Amino acid sequence: MNAIFSMIVKLLGLTNRLGKMRDLMLIGMMGGFIGTVAMDLMSLLFYLTRKSENTLAHIGGSMIVGKSRIGQRKNTLLGQIWHMITGIGLGVPIMYCFNKTGINNHRIKGAFLGAVTWGLVYGLGAKLKLYAARPRLTKSHYSYLLTDILYGIFTAEAIKQFSDPEVFQDNITNDLPFYEGKTNRYESGANESYIH
Repeated sequence: MNAIFSMIVKLLGLTNRLGKMRDLMLIGMMGGFIGTVAMDLMSLLFYLTRKSENTLAHIGGSMIVGKSRIGQRKNTLLGQIWHMITGIGLGVPIMYCFNKTGINNHRIKGAFLGAVTWGLVYGLGAKLKLYAARPRLTKSHYSYLLTDILYGIFTAEAIKQFSDPEVFQDNITNDLPFYEGKTNRYESGANESYIH
């Protein structure tokens, strides 16, 4: 996983330019961008191997144009732009979630949040008829679920890599009874029998 993430980040040339950041919104946006790139690569692979009826660019385009016009290159590009904006935007609440809960177990949390994203964007979106391109085959829905889980994992990994350690330091020390000599809630006298 780290090798794949490193390859994507190096391809995009972001590691050296950005370094470690403290701005929560910017970290979330960058994490969402990396997650969306990984998601799109997997979506394209599913589409080319006929495991899915549409790419995510087709789904995004169908929110803007009619079903008969989705196949046009200019509309697919418009759908890809819409999809990238959505993925970048969803990285922000994921970052704030990590800021509140800590970065420990980030991949598990990311996978869960990616699955929740799938439920909201595709499940609710289909019920509200936001898309003109509605997949008919169950395998397409499974492919969307897998790409969203991948989105969550890569977004979480990017958030961890781009964040300054101080962004999460308070949350980590509060979660563990003893962390690298830092004080915590157990040392305040609440639990006198706790052995250090």
